Amino acid sequence: MKMKSTFMLLALVVIPAANATQFFALNHQKDGKSYNNQISELDKNSGQTLTSIELNPSYRLPAEKLELPINPYMFIYANTDKNTATLQIINKADLTQVKSLKTDQLNTRLLPAVGLVSFKYLTQDQNHLVLHTGYKKNQFLTVIDVHTGMISNKIPISKNKNTIEISSDQKYVLVNNTSRDELTVIDLSTFKVVMTSQLGKFRNFGIIHNDYLYLTKFKGKHPKQKYWIQALNLKNSEKSNFTQESLTNPIFAVTPKSGQLLSLTTTERRKVAVLSNITGNQINELGSYQMKIN
Repeated sequence: MKMKSTFMLLALVVIPAANATQFFALNHQKDGKSYNNQISELDKNSGQTLTSIELNPSYRLPAEKLELPINPYMFIYANTDKNTATLQIINKADLTQVKSLKTDQLNTRLLPAVGLVSFKYLTQDQNHLVLHTGYKKNQFLTVIDVHTGMISNKIPISKNKNTIEISSDQKYVLVNNTSRDELTVIDLSTFKVVMTSQLGKFRNFGIIHNDYLYLTKFKGKHPKQKYWIQALNLKNSEKSNFTQESLTNPIFAVTPKSGQLLSLTTTERRKVAVLSNITGNQINELGSYQMKIN
C-alpha cells in the first residue's frame, strides 16, 4: 500500500522549548474510502523522525492542518462521514493530543483561481477557534475553547449563501447573507449577535471601527447618485446619518499608527476630494484636494 506524505514547515514557532524551529510531516495512507493519518516531528538537521502519533482516520479526503496564526497548537481537521468531522488539538511542544472533538463539517465554497476556501479564525487572545460549519439549513459559527477542547458556542446563521469575515478591528465577525442582502454582526468578546441589518438596494457595507458600523447609503441614478455615511452604534443600536454628501461611494481607511478612521468623498462633479476623520457618530473635515476621479 502506497504511503502519501505531505510535509509542513513550521518556522520560528513560539513554544516553551529550547528549540524554536520545528519540522513536521503529516502522513496519509489510503484504505478504501478512508485515510489513516499520522503526524511526525522531524529532526531539523537529519530529517529523521523524533516522535510521531496516530491521528483520527478521515473519510474520502486526508486529514489537514488548519492554517492559522502561530500559536502553541496544531489543529488537525478530518471528515468522518458526509456530514461530520473531528478536530484534534495537538500540542507542538511534545506532540501530544490536548483534545479530540466531533463537529459539523467545515462549510467550503469554490473561488475561481483559488480553490476551496473555508472560514476559520483564531481569536487575538488565542483562547477560541471560530469555524463556519454545516450546510444549507444547518449552518453555524462553531466556537471552540482551545484550552479545554470543548465547543463553547454554536451560533445559528442563515440557511442561504453566506460570506464571513472579521472586522478590521478584529472585534466582530461579519456574516453577509448574499442571498437576502443581510448583514449580521457578532461580538467576538461575547459571541452574541449584536445587530442584523437589511442592507437593501440603497445601502452598502463600509467598515466597523471602535464599536461603530459604518454603512454608505445613496439615492438617485448614475451619474447623479449622491452618497452619505450612516453610523450604527453596535452597543446601543443608535443610528446617525452624516450630512456630508459625496458624488462617489465613500472610501474608508484606518491609519496604522494612530488607528484613526478616515473617509474620502468627492464633491463638485468629482473634481474635489474631501478627506475627513470619523470618531463615533461625528465626522470632521480635514482638507479638500483638487483632483479627478474616473
